[in-house]
Amino acid sequence: MTIDPIEMAAESLRRQFGRQIDEANFPFVQGLRELADFSRQCREASSSDRVGVAFALEKLLREAAYQLDDRPVRESEAIALGDAILEPIARAVEFLNGKDDDPIEIVASLSRASR
Repeated sequence: MTIDPIEMAAESLRRQFGRQIDEANFPFVQGLRELADFSRQCREASSSDRVGVAFALEKLLREAAYQLDDRPVRESEAIALGDAILEPIARAVEFLNGKDDDPIEIVASLSRASR
């Protein structure tokens, strides 16, 4: 039995994202960076749809981390950011883990959330 490193990265992404939500640690800078790292690993997928979603997800996560980094952040600002990016991220994570969905619409929703 061989373990596909891309599938393992996608599963790790899902587990870590779920853990952050469950522990109310979303969105924090270090957690966003960790999710971005798992997303980057998913970019090695053989499917161009998965590569595109992983790329857009990584970009959104890194931008969100950058917005919160190196300065004091009000709780209301962190909550607003989390609310804006939660659903698109969740959708992308599920797609990378094999859920059937429209990758173009996922990428578009990630792009809209990054504004």
